[in-house]
Amino acid sequence: MTTKNIAPQKFAPSQKFTSRSCSLFLLPLLLCGVGLGSIDFATACAQEQEESSRREAEAIRKIEAAGGRVMQISAADPTREVSFYLAGKSIADEHIKDLAAVENVVWLNLANTGVTNEGLKALTGLNLKKLHLEKTGIGDSGLAHLKGLKDLEYLNLYATSVTDEGLKHLYGLKKLKKVYVWKSKVTDAGMKALEGQIEGLNVVGESKLPVFEEPKKEQKKEPKKDAKEKQPVSKEEQLAAREKALAEKEKALQEKEKALQQREESLKQKEAKLGEKSDKKPDAKK
Repeated sequence: MTTKNIAPQKFAPSQKFTSRSCSLFLLPLLLCGVGLGSIDFATACAQEQEESSRREAEAIRKIEAAGGRVMQISAADPTREVSFYLAGKSIADEHIKDLAAVENVVWLNLANTGVTNEGLKALTGLNLKKLHLEKTGIGDSGLAHLKGLKDLEYLNLYATSVTDEGLKHLYGLKKLKKVYVWKSKVTDAGMKALEGQIEGLNVVGESKLPVFEEPKKEQKKEPKKDAKEKQPVSKEEQLAAREKALAEKEKALQEKEKALQQREESLKQKEAKLGEKSDKKPDAKK
């Protein structure tokens, strides 16, 4: 078999290689045994991967120092969740700029933080599937920076300043399945318009919260002297009760989801241990 001579390729020091580009091009070159150009490329790839790992470790350090958490979703899944929820309003735009250096981030929780509309530019290029923005100052202009999140499935905009006009920025996110807009400025018309653009999407607002019926009136009885008259339940109290019930339901679902992930991880660890014990058993005597 003859091998064609391929002229060595020179790569400028400023040329950027990603882990993906290295994987796509380096393996075929090595398998084909091409010339010195492949060695130059392999060196560049190794250097870039080392630098990328260094940048990621530094980014994670900064995120955790600011009060955020970076967690692998499960032992069998290399994707990650980043949460700033517990850090509260101390989290500002500068703290989420480091997200770009962290690989495989698919869940991001910015709820109750001080992130602004301008700060959401930092999410460009991420492959997010779930995004929490509830109880933030995010408005219509902030949603314009989410147009590129084509894998987004879940978006929580509870208690934000988003309006019907802002929801139009989400029309191109065809994988969306659930969007929460209660206690925002979105109307029923805006909710229906968004659902009409994306098949299978459920937009949850105040009109879709669980309905609590007023207690049935009991037959009049002579009140006891010390008994206090029951005050009628106001609409505001009903709405507060509905919001609380929905929040508790969502929290329970999240806890159940995490419990299932932990259970799956535990089962895999047990399977791995059983496999190790099986390998260590001596051969049966003939």
